[in-house]
Amino acid sequence: INPELLEKIFIPMYTTKTIGKGTGLGLSLSKTFIEQNQGSLNYELNQSHTCFKVSLPKKELSAGEDPLKKSA
Repeated sequence: INPELLEKIFIPMYTTKTIGKGTGLGLSLSKTFIEQNQGSLNYELNQSHTCFKVSLPKKELSAGEDPLKKSA
């Protein structure tokens, strides 16, 4: 990612792709969902690539609690 574009990458509808090739919502939506779950989305720049890191808090389950069952 061009360093000049970094301040814009999480803005909804921002894209560097041509019309019809992307909505510009991927990083924005990802960041929103992650932050709503007390996590963070960060990036590290390298000369040859950009690495995105997702961090989410660990949740301790009670004995017998189903991790896939939604709570009421």
